[in-house]
Formats: sequence, C-alpha cells, structure tokens
Amino acid sequence: MTPGANEMRSFIHARPSIYREILEGYKRAQVTPYDFDVDPRKISDYDPIAEELVGKPTLDLNGLDRWGRVELCLAETLSHFKHSIEENRLSDVLYDDNGKPRNELIAQRLIFSIGKIFGKLCDVDVTRESNSGPGPVDFRFSVGEKARVIVETKLSTHERLKDGYYEQLPAYGKADRIKRLLLVIIRVSDDNKHLDSLSNAIKQKVLPIEVITIDAVRKPSASKRKSSM
Repeated sequence: MTPGANEMRSFIHARPSIYREILEGYKRAQVTPYDFDVDPRKISDYDPIAEELVGKPTLDLNGLDRWGRVELCLAETLSHFKHSIEENRLSDVLYDDNGKPRNELIAQRLIFSIGKIFGKLCDVDVTRESNSGPGPVDFRFSVGEKARVIVETKLSTHERLKDGYYEQLPAYGKADRIKRLLLVIIRVSDDNKHLDSLSNAIKQKVLPIEVITIDAVRKPSASKRKSSM
C-alpha cells in the first residue's frame, strides 16, 4: 500500500537528516528557466492579460441573428487585440529579451483569451486547434453549423505566409464547408519580403479570404521619440 501525504510528512519529520538530503539535492539540481517559446501552451496565463485589456464590456445583441453575433464577436476580439498591439504596447510581449519575435503561439493565445471573453457575451463558441483533416485550425468562431468563421494567424516573417492564404485556409474551409475565411498577419519585422510576396500574388489571383495586417513592429517610447526631434 502506497503511503499517503501525512505518513510521508511524519516519516520525514522524524528524520532531520532527510531534510538536509532533500535540500542538498535541490542545490545540486540544474535549473531550467521557463521558456515561453518552448512551452507557450499555458492558456490560463493569458486570461488575466485579456481581462485587463478588455475591461468589463457590454454589447447590444438586440436584433442580431447567429451570423450577426459571430461577426460582432470576431470584430470586437480583433479590434481590441489590434488596438492593444498598435497603441498600448502589448506588442512588447511578442518579443523576447533580445528583441527577437517569439513563437506565433503567443499572439494566438492572446487572441484566444480575448475571444473567449466576447464569446461569452455574444453566446458564440470560440475554439482553437480543432483538426478538420488538413491540420489544426487556429480559431473558429461559430454558432451552430451554419454561422462559422475560420481565422488563421501568422507572423509576417513566416516563410509559408503565402501558403496560408492559398493552401491552408482554402483547405480548412473546404473540409468544414466554411465560406468565411480570415487571415490575420502580425507584422513583427521591417523586412516585408513575405508580405510583399503575398500582396503581389493576390494582385494576380484573389481568393475570397479577408486579410488583416496588425503592425507589431516595436517602436521607441514617446519620450524617446520626442528627445530625438
């Protein structure tokens, strides 16, 4: 029979030498710092950030059908995320201490946490990483089987940015029979080669996919901008 927690504590308490051995073991243990880029999956860590950004919103749902609620939920989610990134320096959390862009999952978790807040207000189901066959979808905003939107999020530095537009989103939409598709691009570098490549491709072949670009390139603080004038 495995001893319980109380028995283990009594056993250790009666033998002070065990305390010393445990402490020495901790001292010898190699410390591994937590890395958001390696493990950004702790969704609960982002909820307090989202709550601070959104505050206590109220929405008027009178007269809105299922599609109306989905569109309102999506618009409020992306509006708050975009404003916080571009105007309130939330972009800082998208970079590590060396100024290198973190894994795009960080941005995805923040959008998801904000989306959950508005999903409750709009009675809209906000889900992420559901697998429809072609692979995991970043986000789905839906009410029932008919009012559904798929959102794919990518950093502007992603080498497969164009594939997200021409391959991933169309495949997701076909698998789930969803016509409303949205690509959210988060600009994290002044190097726009992938953005320009996508823009030039769209001029040649446009798909029924909405593209939203959010500028997260880090800018100097207002005080530094003034001092440099």
